[in-house]
Amino acid sequence: MNDTEARLRDYFEAMAATVSATARGPALTTEVHRRQLALPMILTAAAVAAVLVLTVTFVNRVSADAPSAASTSVVDASPQVPYIVNDARRGRDRLTATLYDGSRTVRLPNEIKLIYGRVGDGWLTQRVSAPGGDFRAAILQPNGALRTIGPSKADMPVLSPDRREIAVMTRTTPDGGGRFDVIDVASGVYSRSKVAVPRQMFLLHGWNQTGVWGSVESGGKAELFVWRPGQSAFEPVRVNGFTGSLAVSPATDTVAVATAAGNSRCVKAGALRDGKFNVERQHCASGQRAVYAVLSDDGKTMLYSERKLAIDVASGKTTQLKLVDPIRGPLSAVFEDATRVLAVTQHREGNKYGPQRLYRCDVASGECTLLRTEQDKNIVLTRP
Repeated sequence: MNDTEARLRDYFEAMAATVSATARGPALTTEVHRRQLALPMILTAAAVAAVLVLTVTFVNRVSADAPSAASTSVVDASPQVPYIVNDARRGRDRLTATLYDGSRTVRLPNEIKLIYGRVGDGWLTQRVSAPGGDFRAAILQPNGALRTIGPSKADMPVLSPDRREIAVMTRTTPDGGGRFDVIDVASGVYSRSKVAVPRQMFLLHGWNQTGVWGSVESGGKAELFVWRPGQSAFEPVRVNGFTGSLAVSPATDTVAVATAAGNSRCVKAGALRDGKFNVERQHCASGQRAVYAVLSDDGKTMLYSERKLAIDVASGKTTQLKLVDPIRGPLSAVFEDATRVLAVTQHREGNKYGPQRLYRCDVASGECTLLRTEQDKNIVLTRP
Protein backbone atom coordinates (compact mmCIF):
# COMPACT_ATOMS: atom_id res chain seq x y z
CA MET A 1 0.00 0.00 0.00
CA ASN A 2 1.51 3.33 -1.07
CA ASP A 3 1.04 6.71 0.62
CA THR A 4 -1.84 7.76 -1.62
CA GLU A 5 -3.72 4.51 -0.98
CA ALA A 6 -3.08 4.67 2.76
CA ARG A 7 -4.19 8.29 3.00
CA LEU A 8 -7.26 7.52 0.94
CA ARG A 9 -8.22 4.67 3.25
CA ASP A 10 -7.70 6.83 6.32
CA TYR A 11 -9.77 9.62 4.80
CA PHE A 12 -12.60 7.25 3.91
CA GLU A 13 -12.66 6.11 7.52
CA ALA A 14 -12.54 9.66 8.89
CA MET A 15 -15.36 10.82 6.63
CA ALA A 16 -17.56 7.73 6.68
CA ALA A 17 -20.19 9.36 8.85
CA THR A 18 -20.45 12.58 6.86
CA VAL A 19 -22.08 11.05 3.78
CA SER A 20 -25.44 9.33 3.82
CA ALA A 21 -26.08 6.04 2.08
CA THR A 22 -28.29 7.82 -0.46
CA ALA A 23 -26.03 10.82 -1.05
CA ARG A 24 -25.26 11.82 -4.59
CA GLY A 25 -23.04 14.68 -5.58
CA PRO A 26 -22.42 16.83 -8.62
CA ALA A 27 -19.21 15.21 -9.82
CA LEU A 28 -18.97 13.10 -12.95
CA THR A 29 -17.30 9.70 -12.90
CA THR A 30 -13.91 10.94 -14.09
CA GLU A 31 -13.88 13.75 -11.57
CA VAL A 32 -14.83 11.41 -8.73
CA HIS A 33 -11.97 9.04 -9.49
CA ARG A 34 -9.42 11.84 -9.51
CA ARG A 35 -10.80 13.43 -6.36
CA GLN A 36 -10.27 10.21 -4.45
CA LEU A 37 -6.52 10.75 -4.78
CA ALA A 38 -6.58 13.82 -2.56
CA LEU A 39 -7.28 14.27 1.12
CA PRO A 40 -8.39 17.88 1.56
CA MET A 41 -11.58 17.28 -0.41
CA ILE A 42 -15.27 16.92 0.27
CA LEU A 43 -16.36 13.49 -0.93
CA THR A 44 -19.84 13.86 -2.36
CA ALA A 45 -20.28 11.54 -5.34
CA ALA A 46 -22.47 8.48 -5.08
CA ALA A 47 -19.55 6.16 -5.87
CA VAL A 48 -17.59 7.57 -2.97
CA ALA A 49 -20.54 7.30 -0.62
CA ALA A 50 -20.91 3.63 -1.52
CA VAL A 51 -17.25 2.95 -0.77
CA LEU A 52 -17.53 4.73 2.56
CA VAL A 53 -20.50 2.63 3.61
CA LEU A 54 -18.68 -0.58 2.71
CA THR A 55 -15.32 0.23 4.23
CA VAL A 56 -16.17 1.22 7.79
CA THR A 57 -18.27 -0.41 10.48
CA PHE A 58 -18.26 1.01 13.97
CA VAL A 59 -18.47 -1.51 16.78
CA ASN A 60 -19.39 -0.77 20.39
CA ARG A 61 -16.16 -1.60 22.07
CA VAL A 62 -14.17 -0.08 24.90
CA SER A 63 -10.42 0.22 24.43
CA ALA A 64 -8.40 -2.29 26.39
CA ASP A 65 -6.33 0.60 27.69
CA ALA A 66 -7.69 3.30 29.95
CA PRO A 67 -7.35 6.91 28.72
CA SER A 68 -4.39 8.84 30.04
CA ALA A 69 -4.86 10.65 33.32
CA ALA A 70 -6.28 14.16 33.25
CA SER A 71 -3.72 16.90 33.51
CA THR A 72 -3.94 19.65 36.11
CA SER A 73 -1.95 21.99 33.85
CA VAL A 74 -4.46 21.97 30.98
CA VAL A 75 -7.87 23.47 31.69
CA ASP A 76 -10.89 21.27 31.08
CA ALA A 77 -12.89 23.75 29.00
CA SER A 78 -14.84 23.52 25.76
CA PRO A 79 -12.63 23.29 22.68
CA GLN A 80 -11.80 26.70 21.26
CA VAL A 81 -12.05 25.52 17.65
CA PRO A 82 -15.22 24.38 15.86
CA TYR A 83 -15.79 20.66 15.54
CA ILE A 84 -18.50 18.37 14.19
CA VAL A 85 -20.01 15.26 15.73
CA ASN A 86 -21.61 12.91 13.19
CA ASP A 87 -23.91 10.05 14.08
CA ALA A 88 -22.25 6.93 12.67
CA ARG A 89 -25.49 4.93 12.67
CA ARG A 90 -27.03 5.43 9.26
CA GLY A 91 -30.56 6.80 9.23
CA ARG A 92 -33.18 6.64 6.49
CA ASP A 93 -32.16 9.85 4.77
CA ARG A 94 -28.88 11.09 6.20
CA LEU A 95 -26.68 11.09 9.24
CA THR A 96 -27.29 13.64 11.94
CA ALA A 97 -24.44 16.12 12.23
CA THR A 98 -23.96 18.86 14.82
CA LEU A 99 -21.45 21.70 14.90
CA TYR A 100 -20.03 22.69 18.27
CA ASP A 101 -18.19 25.98 18.72
CA GLY A 102 -17.72 27.07 22.32
CA SER A 103 -21.19 27.61 23.77
CA ARG A 104 -22.83 27.53 20.31
CA THR A 105 -24.41 24.42 18.86
CA VAL A 106 -25.81 24.22 15.32
CA ARG A 107 -27.54 21.25 13.69
CA LEU A 108 -26.02 21.11 10.22
CA PRO A 109 -28.33 21.28 7.21
CA ASN A 110 -28.39 18.26 4.92
CA GLU A 111 -26.29 20.06 2.32
CA ILE A 112 -23.32 20.58 4.67
CA LYS A 113 -20.52 18.05 5.21
CA LEU A 114 -17.52 20.04 6.50
CA ILE A 115 -16.62 23.37 8.10
CA TYR A 116 -13.52 25.27 6.93
CA GLY A 117 -13.21 27.93 9.65
CA ARG A 118 -14.95 30.88 11.24
CA VAL A 119 -16.13 33.85 9.18
CA GLY A 120 -17.57 36.76 11.14
CA ASP A 121 -20.38 35.38 13.29
CA GLY A 122 -20.64 32.21 11.20
CA TRP A 123 -18.57 29.54 9.51
CA LEU A 124 -17.22 28.92 6.02
CA THR A 125 -18.58 25.76 4.47
CA GLN A 126 -19.64 24.28 1.15
CA ARG A 127 -23.21 23.67 0.10
CA VAL A 128 -23.68 20.46 -1.88
CA SER A 129 -27.13 20.00 -3.39
CA ALA A 130 -28.13 16.43 -4.15
CA PRO A 131 -28.92 14.48 -6.17
CA GLY A 132 -26.86 15.78 -9.07
CA GLY A 133 -27.15 19.38 -7.95
CA ASP A 134 -24.91 22.39 -7.60
CA PHE A 135 -22.01 22.87 -5.20
CA ARG A 136 -20.62 26.20 -4.04
CA ALA A 137 -19.09 27.98 -1.07
CA ALA A 138 -21.43 29.20 1.64
CA ILE A 139 -21.50 30.91 5.02
CA LEU A 140 -23.35 28.98 7.72
CA GLN A 141 -25.19 31.28 10.12
CA PRO A 142 -25.69 30.52 13.84
CA ASN A 143 -29.40 29.92 13.18
CA GLY A 144 -28.58 27.22 10.62
CA ALA A 145 -29.32 29.35 7.55
CA LEU A 146 -26.92 29.35 4.60
CA ARG A 147 -25.69 32.26 2.49
CA THR A 148 -24.09 31.02 -0.70
CA ILE A 149 -21.16 33.01 -2.01
CA GLY A 150 -19.24 32.92 -5.25
CA PRO A 151 -19.76 30.95 -8.45
CA SER A 152 -21.56 27.72 -9.13
CA LYS A 153 -19.49 24.50 -9.29
CA ALA A 154 -16.93 25.90 -6.83
CA ASP A 155 -15.29 23.75 -4.18
CA MET A 156 -12.42 23.56 -1.66
CA PRO A 157 -12.93 27.05 -0.21
CA VAL A 158 -9.97 28.43 1.78
CA LEU A 159 -9.91 31.58 3.91
CA SER A 160 -7.47 34.43 3.53
CA PRO A 161 -5.37 35.14 6.64
CA ASP A 162 -7.54 38.19 7.46
CA ARG A 163 -10.73 36.18 6.75
CA ARG A 164 -12.04 38.85 4.40
CA GLU A 165 -11.69 36.78 1.24
CA ILE A 166 -12.12 33.18 0.19
CA ALA A 167 -10.43 31.32 -2.63
CA VAL A 168 -12.20 28.53 -4.52
CA MET A 169 -11.62 26.19 -7.42
CA THR A 170 -14.38 26.70 -9.97
CA ARG A 171 -14.95 23.56 -12.06
CA THR A 172 -15.84 24.49 -15.62
CA THR A 173 -15.30 21.21 -17.49
CA PRO A 174 -16.58 17.66 -16.90
CA ASP A 175 -13.06 16.32 -16.38
CA GLY A 176 -12.31 18.62 -13.44
CA GLY A 177 -10.68 21.48 -15.29
CA GLY A 178 -11.43 25.01 -14.23
CA ARG A 179 -10.14 28.23 -12.79
CA PHE A 180 -9.13 29.76 -9.48
CA ASP A 181 -11.30 32.58 -8.08
CA VAL A 182 -10.97 34.91 -5.10
CA ILE A 183 -14.16 36.41 -3.65
CA ASP A 184 -14.78 39.16 -1.10
CA VAL A 185 -16.77 37.65 1.77
CA ALA A 186 -18.80 40.72 2.71
CA SER A 187 -19.93 41.73 -0.78
CA GLY A 188 -19.64 38.49 -2.72
CA VAL A 189 -17.77 40.43 -5.43
CA TYR A 190 -14.85 38.81 -7.23
CA SER A 191 -11.58 40.24 -5.91
CA ARG A 192 -9.59 38.33 -8.50
CA SER A 193 -10.89 35.81 -10.99
CA LYS A 194 -9.99 33.49 -13.82
CA VAL A 195 -6.49 32.78 -12.50
CA ALA A 196 -4.91 29.95 -14.46
CA VAL A 197 -4.31 26.61 -12.75
CA PRO A 198 -1.59 24.17 -13.84
CA ARG A 199 -3.56 20.92 -13.99
CA GLN A 200 -7.02 19.42 -14.02
CA MET A 201 -8.40 18.51 -10.60
CA PHE A 202 -6.21 21.09 -8.92
CA LEU A 203 -6.62 21.07 -5.12
CA LEU A 204 -6.46 23.97 -2.67
CA HIS A 205 -4.91 23.52 0.79
CA GLY A 206 -4.65 26.90 2.50
CA TRP A 207 -3.70 30.57 2.40
CA ASN A 208 -0.83 32.15 4.32
CA GLN A 209 1.38 35.23 4.06
CA THR A 210 3.04 33.88 0.92
CA GLY A 211 -0.20 33.11 -0.89
CA VAL A 212 -2.57 30.27 -1.71
CA TRP A 213 -1.09 26.76 -1.76
CA GLY A 214 -2.38 24.00 -4.00
CA SER A 215 -1.40 20.61 -5.34
CA VAL A 216 -2.10 17.95 -7.93
CA GLU A 217 -1.88 14.19 -7.43
CA SER A 218 -1.65 11.86 -10.40
CA GLY A 219 -0.27 8.38 -10.78
CA GLY A 220 0.85 8.28 -7.14
CA LYS A 221 2.91 11.48 -7.56
CA ALA A 222 2.07 14.82 -5.98
CA GLU A 223 3.15 18.27 -7.15
CA LEU A 224 3.08 21.45 -5.05
CA PHE A 225 2.19 24.96 -6.27
CA VAL A 226 1.66 28.45 -4.84
CA TRP A 227 -0.20 31.51 -6.06
CA ARG A 228 0.96 34.91 -4.88
CA PRO A 229 -1.56 37.78 -4.91
CA GLY A 230 -1.09 39.72 -8.11
CA GLN A 231 0.14 36.76 -10.13
CA SER A 232 -1.76 35.45 -13.13
CA ALA A 233 -0.95 31.80 -12.47
CA PHE A 234 0.34 29.34 -9.89
CA GLU A 235 4.07 28.66 -9.75
CA PRO A 236 5.57 25.21 -9.02
CA VAL A 237 7.38 24.59 -5.73
CA ARG A 238 9.76 21.65 -5.75
CA VAL A 239 9.68 19.46 -2.64
CA ASN A 240 11.33 16.06 -3.07
CA GLY A 241 9.03 13.21 -2.05
CA PHE A 242 5.99 15.42 -1.46
CA THR A 243 3.00 13.16 -0.77
CA GLY A 244 0.16 15.67 -1.14
CA SER A 245 -0.38 16.48 2.55
CA LEU A 246 0.14 20.16 3.43
CA ALA A 247 -0.71 22.52 6.30
CA VAL A 248 -0.23 26.29 6.35
CA SER A 249 0.37 28.88 9.05
CA PRO A 250 -1.97 31.81 8.23
CA ALA A 251 -0.03 34.25 10.41
CA THR A 252 3.36 33.53 8.77
CA ASP A 253 4.86 32.27 5.52
CA THR A 254 5.57 28.83 7.04
CA VAL A 255 4.03 25.64 5.68
CA ALA A 256 4.39 22.01 6.75
CA VAL A 257 4.52 19.21 4.21
CA ALA A 258 4.63 15.44 4.39
CA THR A 259 7.23 13.58 2.33
CA ALA A 260 8.16 9.98 1.66
CA ALA A 261 11.39 8.35 0.49
CA GLY A 262 11.64 4.58 0.65
CA ASN A 263 10.42 3.52 4.07
CA SER A 264 11.01 6.96 5.60
CA ARG A 265 8.07 9.31 6.26
CA CYS A 266 8.78 12.92 7.22
CA VAL A 267 7.03 16.11 8.25
CA LYS A 268 8.93 19.22 7.18
CA ALA A 269 8.33 22.86 8.10
CA GLY A 270 9.69 25.52 5.79
CA ALA A 271 9.01 28.54 3.64
CA LEU A 272 9.53 29.75 0.11
CA ARG A 273 12.84 31.61 -0.17
CA ASP A 274 14.08 32.95 -3.52
CA GLY A 275 11.75 30.61 -5.37
CA LYS A 276 12.87 27.50 -3.47
CA PHE A 277 11.33 25.65 -0.54
CA ASN A 278 13.70 26.13 2.39
CA VAL A 279 13.29 23.43 5.05
CA GLU A 280 13.64 24.89 8.52
CA ARG A 281 12.89 21.73 10.50
CA GLN A 282 12.10 18.12 9.70
CA HIS A 283 11.28 14.98 11.64
CA CYS A 284 11.40 11.57 10.01
CA ALA A 285 10.51 8.04 11.04
CA SER A 286 10.27 4.64 9.41
CA GLY A 287 7.40 2.25 9.14
CA GLN A 288 4.51 4.72 9.02
CA ARG A 289 1.83 3.89 6.48
CA ALA A 290 1.04 7.56 5.82
CA VAL A 291 1.80 10.92 7.43
CA TYR A 292 -0.38 14.04 7.67
CA ALA A 293 1.10 17.50 8.10
CA VAL A 294 -0.28 19.51 11.05
CA LEU A 295 0.99 23.01 11.90
CA SER A 296 0.15 25.65 14.49
CA ASP A 297 -1.27 28.94 13.22
CA ASP A 298 1.87 30.77 14.38
CA GLY A 299 4.10 28.33 12.51
CA LYS A 300 6.19 27.52 15.58
CA THR A 301 5.08 23.93 16.23
CA MET A 302 4.27 21.03 13.96
CA LEU A 303 2.79 17.68 14.80
CA TYR A 304 3.85 14.22 13.71
CA SER A 305 0.47 12.87 14.64
CA GLU A 306 1.19 9.23 13.69
CA ARG A 307 3.87 9.18 16.42
CA LYS A 308 1.98 11.58 18.75
CA LEU A 309 4.93 13.98 18.72
CA ALA A 310 4.91 17.78 18.93
CA ILE A 311 8.00 19.31 17.32
CA ASP A 312 9.31 22.80 18.02
CA VAL A 313 10.28 24.24 14.62
CA ALA A 314 12.99 26.56 15.94
CA SER A 315 14.84 24.15 18.25
CA GLY A 316 13.78 20.70 17.05
CA LYS A 317 12.73 19.73 20.58
CA THR A 318 10.15 16.95 20.56
CA THR A 319 7.42 16.33 23.11
CA GLN A 320 5.61 13.01 23.37
CA LEU A 321 1.87 13.53 23.80
CA LYS A 322 0.60 11.31 26.60
CA LEU A 323 -2.11 9.54 24.63
CA VAL A 324 -2.79 5.81 24.86
CA ASP A 325 -4.64 5.20 21.59
CA PRO A 326 -3.52 6.35 18.13
CA ILE A 327 -4.54 9.71 16.73
CA ARG A 328 -7.20 8.72 14.24
CA GLY A 329 -5.89 10.21 10.99
CA PRO A 330 -6.96 13.15 8.79
CA LEU A 331 -9.28 15.73 10.38
CA SER A 332 -8.27 14.35 13.80
CA ALA A 333 -5.62 16.80 15.03
CA VAL A 334 -5.58 20.60 15.02
CA PHE A 335 -3.85 23.29 17.06
CA GLU A 336 -6.26 25.08 19.37
CA ASP A 337 -3.71 27.82 19.98
CA ALA A 338 0.08 28.18 20.06
CA THR A 339 0.55 25.80 23.00
CA ARG A 340 -2.32 23.34 22.86
CA VAL A 341 -3.43 20.75 20.34
CA LEU A 342 -6.74 18.93 20.06
CA ALA A 343 -6.57 15.29 19.02
CA VAL A 344 -9.14 12.55 18.38
CA THR A 345 -7.92 9.07 19.27
CA GLN A 346 -9.40 5.65 18.59
CA HIS A 347 -8.35 2.10 19.34
CA ARG A 348 -8.56 -0.31 16.41
CA GLU A 349 -8.19 -4.03 16.00
CA GLY A 350 -8.67 -5.09 12.38
CA ASN A 351 -12.07 -3.79 11.35
CA LYS A 352 -13.23 -3.28 14.93
CA TYR A 353 -13.12 0.22 16.38
CA GLY A 354 -13.35 1.49 19.92
CA PRO A 355 -14.90 4.79 21.02
CA GLN A 356 -13.49 8.05 19.78
CA ARG A 357 -11.98 10.32 22.42
CA LEU A 358 -11.26 14.02 22.09
CA TYR A 359 -8.25 15.28 24.06
CA ARG A 360 -6.56 18.62 24.66
CA CYS A 361 -2.77 18.28 24.96
CA ASP A 362 -0.10 20.73 26.07
CA VAL A 363 2.68 20.68 23.47
CA ALA A 364 5.34 21.67 26.05
CA SER A 365 4.59 19.05 28.70
CA GLY A 366 2.74 16.41 26.68
CA GLU A 367 0.00 16.26 29.33
CA CYS A 368 -3.47 15.59 27.94
CA THR A 369 -7.01 16.05 29.24
CA LEU A 370 -9.98 14.01 28.05
CA LEU A 371 -12.75 16.34 26.83
CA ARG A 372 -15.27 14.07 25.14
CA THR A 373 -15.95 10.39 24.44
CA GLU A 374 -18.23 9.23 21.62
CA GLN A 375 -19.46 5.72 20.95
CA ASP A 376 -20.90 5.14 17.46
CA LYS A 377 -20.10 8.72 16.43
CA ASN A 378 -17.37 10.51 14.51
CA ILE A 379 -15.61 13.62 15.81
CA VAL A 380 -14.35 15.82 12.96
CA LEU A 381 -12.08 18.75 13.87
CA THR A 382 -11.85 21.99 11.86
CA ARG A 383 -9.59 25.00 11.71
CA PRO A 384 -10.33 27.89 14.12
